[in-house]
Amino acid sequence: MARAAVLLAGVVLALTAASVQAAPIMDNMTHDYKAGWYPNNGLACPAACEKLAKATAESEASMCANSERTHVCKFGNGKQFLYGNQFDANPVCYTAGLSQIVQMSRQFYCLCISK
Repeated sequence: MARAAVLLAGVVLALTAASVQAAPIMDNMTHDYKAGWYPNNGLACPAACEKLAKATAESEASMCANSERTHVCKFGNGKQFLYGNQFDANPVCYTAGLSQIVQMSRQFYCLCISK
């Protein structure tokens, strides 16, 4: 009985952790999502998506040092955009083109997802 309770607790913990840290759009799967690009309005993507769309910012665990999460962002001139990363609570979108020169902007769009 105790073993079953420990197993159940482990499953619940794993599912809870996955729902908190998982990317809204899962890899290697096709699902129906509502998605849109929303201006950050000076906020990091999680806050902007919650405030403007009542949605979740598309994100992944970050591979960069000193960062836990990276969120999908874009900025450009209104006709052309580069996609990039917005890290944790820092409201800056970082992109790099073929020149490998990093560009950044405090005014950008966030990819917001809801099911």
